[in-house]
Amino acid sequence: MWVLMHVKGCGKACFKRLTKPKTTDPVVGEPCRNLDGSQILATDPIICQSCGKTLGIYELHPDYWREE
Repeated sequence: MWVLMHVKGCGKACFKRLTKPKTTDPVVGEPCRNLDGSQILATDPIICQSCGKTLGIYELHPDYWREE
């Protein structure tokens, strides 16, 4: 499991996913999971689940994902 860290924000976990994303992957919530393990839907906003801030495209970079 990989966790996106809110590096340019609160520094805590945003959400999870099974594989580390690549820079060529589309920015969608579908392959991701909430911190509680439930599915993120394509219609859900991309937010940090620790602080509630909406994430910008630059905050989703593959370097900000940590293996759990």
